[in-house]
Amino acid sequence: MTADAPRGLPSRVGVILSLDTLDVMGGVQRVVGLLAPALAAADVPVGVVALRRERDRPVPTLQPDDGIARVALETEPATMPYSPLPLNRALRLLARGNVDAVRTFRAGVRELRRILSRLDDPVVLCMQLQSAEYWIAAGLPPERLVVQWHGSFEQAQNFRELARIRWVSRRAAATLALNAGDAGRFTAAGVRTTGWIRNPVDVGALSHPEAEKHPRDRRIVAAGRFVEEKGYDLLLQAWSRIADRHADWELVIHGEGPLRDTLVRLVDDARAAGVQVRLCPPTDDLPALLRRSSVHVLPSRVEGMGLVLAEAMCCGTPNIAFDCSAGVHELLADGAGVLVPPKDVASLAEALSALIDDPSRRDAVATAGRTRIGEFGLERATRSWLEIIDQIAGTTFGRRSGTDSSRRTASSAAT
Repeated sequence: MTADAPRGLPSRVGVILSLDTLDVMGGVQRVVGLLAPALAAADVPVGVVALRRERDRPVPTLQPDDGIARVALETEPATMPYSPLPLNRALRLLARGNVDAVRTFRAGVRELRRILSRLDDPVVLCMQLQSAEYWIAAGLPPERLVVQWHGSFEQAQNFRELARIRWVSRRAAATLALNAGDAGRFTAAGVRTTGWIRNPVDVGALSHPEAEKHPRDRRIVAAGRFVEEKGYDLLLQAWSRIADRHADWELVIHGEGPLRDTLVRLVDDARAAGVQVRLCPPTDDLPALLRRSSVHVLPSRVEGMGLVLAEAMCCGTPNIAFDCSAGVHELLADGAGVLVPPKDVASLAEALSALIDDPSRRDAVATAGRTRIGEFGLERATRSWLEIIDQIAGTTFGRRSGTDSSRRTASSAAT
């Protein structure tokens, strides 16, 4: 445990953004990185609490010097496939010999109780399930807890998380999805108090029309966590099918994660076969990379929304993605991107080749994408979160700036 974790959160904090890991390269971390300063700018006394830090390859840019307290409970991540809640899960972990996971959980819960004892009834916005389970075990009153599931409904089904989400939702004031379609399906599946708020995108900060006038490199780019659900193995298969048709183009994949060694081997094999591809570490300036690239690909098997898709749209870079969730479809439908059937490597390869061969279509997709992304601005998402916070806290923390028709709150479950 970090010795100074409880002291790192000022007593004035009234709203806590909570997540599992503070400083890995991931969509949840980028959402918290946008939302925390936006809430602070609206006079919300906000802090960030994570269950752990990334020990091996942290991303320093996810801990900016902006005056917002960010604390992590652990320095050593535990091997814990799920939290030991309720009791039957703890018994299952102990039966499998995973005593350290149960000890880590209990120690983390004790730290959260100490934090709660020094704060005045905070509202906690949990961006991941495990962090919500920690707060529930620490005794946070249900009426002070909001949980947002950052995956898709398909992810919840595929990873057998529906029962877990239902359990958490019965102990929270609100359980939110990322879009109306998924919110309706969660409600039908028995998840209580389901509404939705889209992930925030700082459209103004990412859009630089002058910079986008410069010639783009003949590069296809992908960026994200090196985990199975992100599908970079599928992208490598697709690119290997068509790379010989586009010898002056290259594929560049930026990221980090547990499958790094596997992807290194796949990339080495592809390069040995003459395929132009590189694997690179996370970039400190993703917008600049996107503006220099001609195409962005999101090859995810499952995805909540795909924040990097929105970032590419802001940067005028056309997207190709598997049509793997309601969130991805909402972003890229109607020509705002190129959608291909989920996990269909052949279709991905041909769609990518067609886009490479047609600069006019790339421009048209980029233009449609920039128009669509205007609906996902940071200001709209911040107002939606302010409404949730004020409703639950029973007070108005932040400055109010009108209403927004896209907002969906705890009391307006989507159908």
